Amino acid sequence: MAASPPLEKSHKYHPDSESDGEADVDTTPIALSSTEKRRTRKLRFQSWLQSAAIKDIRKVAQEVNRATADEELSIRELLASQETTQIITTPREYQLDLYQRAFHQNTIAVLDTGSGKTLIAVLLLRHTIEQELQARLEGKPHRISFFLVPSVPLVFQQFAVLERNLDYDVDRLCGAMMTDKWSKQVWEERFAKTHVIVCTPDVLKSCLSCSFISMRQINLLVFDEAHHAKKGHAYAQIIKDFYLTDVDEGARPRIFGMTASPVDARVDVRQAAR
Repeated sequence: MAASPPLEKSHKYHPDSESDGEADVDTTPIALSSTEKRRTRKLRFQSWLQSAAIKDIRKVAQEVNRATADEELSIRELLASQETTQIITTPREYQLDLYQRAFHQNTIAVLDTGSGKTLIAVLLLRHTIEQELQARLEGKPHRISFFLVPSVPLVFQQFAVLERNLDYDVDRLCGAMMTDKWSKQVWEERFAKTHVIVCTPDVLKSCLSCSFISMRQINLLVFDEAHHAKKGHAYAQIIKDFYLTDVDEGARPRIFGMTASPVDARVDVRQAAR
């Protein structure tokens, strides 16, 4: 009686295996042709590979969801930490001096972190809005203020500070709110019901580019971390492409910049300041 043909040992991939492709014993009879065996192995390998790819995709998706949740949590914590923030107490002499300068001319306040730059901006915003309300009573065109910050977390942070320290309507805007999809009517309604808008510079630049608002409809521009206003940054583009293009200097809004690091020490200070 003829002996049964021996069995060939080969690796087999299990798509549902928890071992992620560890070797197993394949009981494929040697009687299969070489072409059939290669085809079988190829199909098994592709099945295992697809399963491994699906696991990787699920892992990445979990990490993305976790990162998004962490970001949302950090924003909520940031807002919670600002809920009781009151910065208007008794301004110091240097703060009052800078406020007076900023009221009469464009000014960049160079002060260390924690030295009260935002307090000066709040004082300036208060006075600007009071003047604006009087101008509206006299029938003059509606104008609003913009408080520009270079990042989304700062939008939430500075909005919370201004809302707590101004008795006027403050709004916050960022790209995540899909502002680039808003119509001119939506923007006009937004402008009509607020006195100050806290936003990233890209939001304002987009509004100016689409003629949803003009520079003459703005009474005050506050640039937080004003040292970014160089090269191709949106701060610089707002100044070069929209502010300076209005030949009537009297129609331009007042500018107040705040920074703790005005220039790069590796370049000429006077050149950087210009």
